Amino acid sequence: MTIMRRVLLLSCRLALAPMLAQPFATVMAMPAELFSPVDGARLRYLAPGRFTIGVSQAALRDELKSLEKVAPDDVDQAWAKIFEYELPRQTLEFPALYMDKFEVTNHQYAQFVAKTGAEPSRYRDFPQFNGPNQPATGVGWVAADAYCRWAGRRLPTEQEWERAARGAASAMFPWGAQPDAKRFNGRRLGRYATVNVGSFPAGDTPEGLSDMAGNVWEFTSSFWNAKSRVMRGGSFLNDLAFVRASVRWASARQDKGTEYLGFRCAIEASRITNQDARPAVK
Repeated sequence: MTIMRRVLLLSCRLALAPMLAQPFATVMAMPAELFSPVDGARLRYLAPGRFTIGVSQAALRDELKSLEKVAPDDVDQAWAKIFEYELPRQTLEFPALYMDKFEVTNHQYAQFVAKTGAEPSRYRDFPQFNGPNQPATGVGWVAADAYCRWAGRRLPTEQEWERAARGAASAMFPWGAQPDAKRFNGRRLGRYATVNVGSFPAGDTPEGLSDMAGNVWEFTSSFWNAKSRVMRGGSFLNDLAFVRASVRWASARQDKGTEYLGFRCAIEASRITNQDARPAVK
């Protein structure tokens, strides 16, 4: 290599070094979807801005009345008190985020177990729950949190989760305002088990997130009380009333996990670097 070529190569490296050290967002416009080289997750971009979460008392009453008209069996008055935890309605400012398109799968979680020595899923030997592309269940909150950190991300807060599920329109359901039990894996479909992630594309959010309603409830990082964390989204055991995007609840079985509880990860767009993720291959 000539002296001139060496000088040119060194100059290029010096010019590129500051760029490679910067967050991905400062170097180029954020892609709609990124691919994680750590666990193979597809991450969808969520634009920043002000978004509405929660509901008002009047809106909650109207939502439940509208569901009673189309699916009267889905609104069980014995559970109505749970829905009051959705109050109040509020508007919050959110930064740009990336969130996993799908719930973390058994295949992804098995990779984490193999590389870290973490405890495997309690349902690894249960055929109705252990398919490689079914959501990882039988995983406690601590393990879910550890997975997301291992993958370079974190569990979303419940506010971030709801912002992702409702979108700019602050819709009742991830897909929009109209109740439709065929858009998610819920009790009415009669499967009574998880299905492969992404099996209900008609239920995707406008920003491309799948299974934000049904299949499994999802852990968040937010506290329900001093001992429990908030879960969101409903599961294969639930009907329309429980998969509304504003519903909040917690599980008494979160320490060891259960068959109806999974998770997905998130990360602030400002923390994405060139080395952490790359545009997804279509």
